[in-house]
Amino acid sequence: MKNGAILLGILILVIFSSGCQRAPCTDSDGGINYYQQGTVAVNNQLYTDYCINNEILDEYYCINDTLGNMTYNCPNICRNGTCVNMTPINCTDSDGGLNYYVKGNCTVSFDQSGGGVSDYCLSAATLRECYCVGNNLEYQDYFCPICYDGACINMTGNCTDSDGGINYYQQGTVVIDDQHYTDYCLSNETLNEYYCMDNESLGNITHTCFLNGICEDGRCVNRTMNCTDSDGGINYYVRGYVEIIGNPDFGTNGRKYDFCRHGNRLQEYVCLNGVYEGDHTYLCPDICQNGACVNTTGNCTDSDGGIDYYQQGTVVIDDQHHYTDYCITNEMLDEYYCISNTLGNTTYACPNGCEDGACINMSGNCTDSDGGLNYYQQGTVVVDNQFLYTDYCHSNERLNEYYCVNNSTLGNVTYYCENNCTNGACIN
Repeated sequence: MKNGAILLGILILVIFSSGCQRAPCTDSDGGINYYQQGTVAVNNQLYTDYCINNEILDEYYCINDTLGNMTYNCPNICRNGTCVNMTPINCTDSDGGLNYYVKGNCTVSFDQSGGGVSDYCLSAATLRECYCVGNNLEYQDYFCPICYDGACINMTGNCTDSDGGINYYQQGTVVIDDQHYTDYCLSNETLNEYYCMDNESLGNITHTCFLNGICEDGRCVNRTMNCTDSDGGINYYVRGYVEIIGNPDFGTNGRKYDFCRHGNRLQEYVCLNGVYEGDHTYLCPDICQNGACVNTTGNCTDSDGGIDYYQQGTVVIDDQHHYTDYCITNEMLDEYYCISNTLGNTTYACPNGCEDGACINMSGNCTDSDGGLNYYQQGTVVVDNQFLYTDYCHSNERLNEYYCVNNSTLGNVTYYCENNCTNGACIN
C-alpha cells in the first residue's frame, strides 16, 4: 500500500509538470530592436511594440522564453511602434534657396518618413526663410521692411489706400501695382494696418486696440472716451501729450508725453476721435530730439560711401550732427547713409552677425581643418586668417558643423548624430 501511494504521487507530479511547461517565446524583430516594430508571441498571447507618445517607445522582447518589456526614449521621434531615424536623405526648396521675395516650400525626406515646411512671417517685419544645405533643412530669420504671406514684399509703385491712410476704425485695402494688402486682426486686440507713404510706398504698423477695445473684421471697434491730444493726434514733428479728463492717475500728473527712444525712434502717444489709442514707435527719417522728429537736411557726407553693411561709417550733416552705424543686437545693424543731402537710416539683419557697427564678412580665403562636412571629426574653419569657427555640440544628439563653400565663404549646418555628439563631433 505504501509503495502504491509513492507511485501515485510520482504519476501526479509528472502529469502536473508536463501541464505547466512553458511555450517557447518568439519576437518578430529579433529582440531589442528600437528601429523595427515587432510582436512577441508567448503563452498564446501577442504583445506588439507601440509608441507611448511622440518620443517614448514601449519595446517587448523575449528573455529565457519569458516576456520582457522596457521603455526607450527615441533620439528623434516615435511613430508606428518604432523609433524613426531622422538622418535626412534628400532636401528640396521650391524657391531655389535664400530667396526672400518668393514664398518657398521646403521638403525633406528621411529613411522612414518625410515632411515639408513653408517660409512664413514671424512678424510684420521678420521672415523665417527655409532653405537646404546639402540634404539638411536650415532656417534663417531675415528682416524685411514688410513681410506678407511668407515673403518680403516690394513696397514701391503707384499706391492707393481705400481707408485714406492710417485709420484704425475702418478696414482698408492698399493696392500697389495690382498687389492687394488688406488690414486684418492679428488677435482679438491687435490690428495689422497697411497704409501708403508718399502715394508710392507701402507702410505697415501693428496697433493694439486699447482699453477694453477689440479688433473685428480688420478694424478696431470704437469706444466712447474723453481723451485729448495736444498735438492733434499722429504728429511726429511736434512733441505732444495725451490726457484723459477726470483720470488724474493716468501717466504722470494725468498726462503722457511723446519721447525719443534710442537712435532716431519716436514713441508717439495718440488720441483719435476722443479715444486713447496708446503709443506706437515711429522711425524718424532724420533724428529724434526732445520728443519729436527733427528735419535734418543740409550738406551730408558718409564715411563708408553710402549703404555699406560691411563697413562702419559715420554720417555728418552740416559739420555738426554725427550719426555712426551701430549694432542694435548681435545680428541687427543700424545703418546711416545720405540721400539727397538728407540723413537716411535703415536696419539690416546681418547673415553672419554684427560686430563693431558692421556686419561680419564671411567671404575671403577659407580653410577647414577637418576637410569639409566631416561629422565625425571636430574641425575649425578659418576665414581670412582671423575669424575662427569651431564645430560644437548643440546637445547630446545635435552637431553644429562649420565648413567652407567654394573655399571662400563660411557654411554652417546642424546634423543629428546617430550615436550622440561629444567634443564637437559625432561618435562613430
